[in-house]
Amino acid sequence: AVMPMDLKPGMKSILSNSDKNSCKEGCFFLLNCFTAREYREPISLPKILIEKERIWKKLDRDTTERPQYSSIIVENGCVMECKMCNYWKNKPEHMNPVTFEKVMELLTQLMKPRVPIQLNGGEPFLNHDLTTLINIGNRYGFLMAVVTSGYLLNEKKIEELAKTSLFTLSFSVDSLIPERQDFLRGRKGVLEKTVASITLLKKLNPEIKIDILTTLMEFNRDEILSLVNWVDKNPLIHKIYFQTINRPLLSKGSDQNWKEDKSTWFLWPRSKEKMGELLDALIKLKKEGSKINNTFFQLETFKNYFAEQENYKASIKCKIYNYALNVDIEGNFYYCYAFPPIGNFRELSVNSILFSEKSENLKREIG
Repeated sequence: AVMPMDLKPGMKSILSNSDKNSCKEGCFFLLNCFTAREYREPISLPKILIEKERIWKKLDRDTTERPQYSSIIVENGCVMECKMCNYWKNKPEHMNPVTFEKVMELLTQLMKPRVPIQLNGGEPFLNHDLTTLINIGNRYGFLMAVVTSGYLLNEKKIEELAKTSLFTLSFSVDSLIPERQDFLRGRKGVLEKTVASITLLKKLNPEIKIDILTTLMEFNRDEILSLVNWVDKNPLIHKIYFQTINRPLLSKGSDQNWKEDKSTWFLWPRSKEKMGELLDALIKLKKEGSKINNTFFQLETFKNYFAEQENYKASIKCKIYNYALNVDIEGNFYYCYAFPPIGNFRELSVNSILFSEKSENLKREIG
């Protein structure tokens, strides 16, 4: 989902009107939906979940879908200068363990055991309390996942990470050619650090799953099949997950011509036919057992998105409120960042999130 830039309590909406309008044209959530991921491996549950299950049964209503996923922004800053994202322009701000614990207490009443919680940024490893946050989430029985560029990882941080019960660590990799990966990410040595980090982490803790997150765009279109082949042959990597290129994250409302702008024109596919052929090839590979983690439906949706380009309209009615809760570094809860927050953890309860008038009004506005 689209992430906030400068988040202050009481803001009516984080995104500009142009961003809100574009959510129906190429919504990041609808296109790059988390539901393609499979988190079904059994884990040992702590005793706290006995009470959690009691609360769940008490509050459960047949007519209400419970969130199946939560994305929490734990860091607003970033060390990279990616061509497809402007997050690096943010001032670094961290979510502290006290706020995170309160958020977990609320989420544990809302969600069933083994639900994935993804810690995002910015760059999550800028938050020096990240391993503490992972451990807190594990204590509440969630499957903790982190998305990173890998640039800040070093031997000490990897050793600390290996001692946690992190479920998945996803690395953003868009090219296996070092110079091209560096160009996209705005830093030198990114790919080298990623490969070294994967090797060391799997050596220290083989249980942590390593995923690759790749954005489909013009710049790397001809490299995608080689990237899939690398993942398929690499026993250290669990899955590769694709997302589509969208208007660079946190672009200003006036940045509507990004597909032609000299700084970003190489991102949007120049040939919808060639991108369609690539997606057909990915679908074929998935049928043959490739580690591609996207659903078939998702890959077909990608084809429509690229083929229709300017005229694309998401054909799925948005029901994000049935599946996900997003939380920013200050503990504000959102269904979608294009709309106002439901509220802050200090004032929210399970009932106010699921059944309040404000919550119901937001659901109607989104859907």
